[in-house]
Amino acid sequence: MVRFMNGGNKLIDKIEITLKNRNTGDLYPIYMDAYDTPLSRKWLTHLNQLLTDNYFLEKNYCFFGFINSERDGPYIVDQINKSIDYINNDSSIDYHIDDWYTMENSIQNGPVGDELDGGKIIHEHYNMLHRYFEELQGTAGEGGTLSPHYLNANEEERYYIRQLNLLCHEFESWAMSKRKSMYLPEWQRPSQLMCWLNAPRFELDEQDYEDFGIETLNRSLGGVYVGVNKAVGKHHWEVFQDEYKEYGRNKDELTTIAMRSQSQAAGDFDIEWANNPGNEEFMKLELAEFTRWLVRNGFDPTDKALTIGHPKCGQVDLQKSFNTENYQAIWSVLENHLDVYSIKTSDAYAEFGYNWDDTDFIQRQISSAHPVMTANVTGEQDLHPIIDTSSKSSLGAVDYAENVWNSSSDEVVEHEMNDDAIVQQAEILFGLNVHTGEAIPSVHVDNDVPSSKIPNDNARIKELKEKINQIFKEYGV
Repeated sequence: MVRFMNGGNKLIDKIEITLKNRNTGDLYPIYMDAYDTPLSRKWLTHLNQLLTDNYFLEKNYCFFGFINSERDGPYIVDQINKSIDYINNDSSIDYHIDDWYTMENSIQNGPVGDELDGGKIIHEHYNMLHRYFEELQGTAGEGGTLSPHYLNANEEERYYIRQLNLLCHEFESWAMSKRKSMYLPEWQRPSQLMCWLNAPRFELDEQDYEDFGIETLNRSLGGVYVGVNKAVGKHHWEVFQDEYKEYGRNKDELTTIAMRSQSQAAGDFDIEWANNPGNEEFMKLELAEFTRWLVRNGFDPTDKALTIGHPKCGQVDLQKSFNTENYQAIWSVLENHLDVYSIKTSDAYAEFGYNWDDTDFIQRQISSAHPVMTANVTGEQDLHPIIDTSSKSSLGAVDYAENVWNSSSDEVVEHEMNDDAIVQQAEILFGLNVHTGEAIPSVHVDNDVPSSKIPNDNARIKELKEKINQIFKEYGV
């Protein structure tokens, strides 16, 4: 049913998000109106799938720029170092990060003010953190190539690789709000990122591009925006902020190795909780400077295919949710409810009874991060490999994939493999066989076969790896 909201925009749904006080358990509902646009309809369909199928919500990557959150600067820096330490010392990844993060080498010292640098994030240090992530994971999405480090990593190693990226952005957001709180408190930038692990994706088309544009960088208080950043890398606006504004760098001088437009989206979404900047002179000047930077670097600022900005798919009903549109009053409520308890749409409902500081949260994330190949809501298969977490180095993992997708294999190779990466790659082949239509041989992992009967099959394993890497390149898995 299509409804109308004040202002004349058509609505396709009203969504209720219940927030929770982590200390008292107090629940607080907020109400969102979902717009009726082609992109919003795709987004809502995928959101309903995430809720119906109980996808795992990344609660460690949810509330950004709330300076009094338990996840403050020192906490985030500590988590960055734990990820670096794991990659350097507890993984089999052939990559060493000769770096360590402290508050002193993350935030500039000195007085804070409009023309003063005190409190600013040391962008070069965090650009390098993002560079480590780019080199370790490679690039995903259309035209991307995943790194050999990532392809050969097990799921725990992939978890810590990914944390480098998530924690980098989380710290940048916290640091920006912290600095603003000292001299321009009305321009703190709190936001809420609703991201699910392994969320099925859909391709953006030309019609969807119409919802992008430089003007959409002006996000409004309570605005709901489609989560589109699905490719590894930084967007033009991020690069402009992190590298040009701080260091005067143009395209050929960047620290990042992956500046990319966005080609995919999912049921993920952001809620902007910052004060409205659109009519402010500083924002007009900044967007004008960004436009000049794009032109100077060979980009057309009017090209919607650059996917610059944030496509709006809805709006929080501020009056119904908070009985006010005053940002300060809204922040005071949100600061005491920094946990998502449930989400309800007209067609789906899910509760999220876990917390980012649970003792088993990291392990649950690692387990949930195993991609599952499933038909997406448009009827097209989403390219996600099958991995059964219960049966690594066993026959069951591959059999599970085979049974689900009825993959026909012309050849069965029995080989004892304790290398988790090989097992996972064999599982990936089963899933990709369905999508590509290729007759890709399967691998059965059988630890019960006497060693005397196990063929020397290193050549076959190498061949399988090459097939996988080629398919990854072709399909951007």
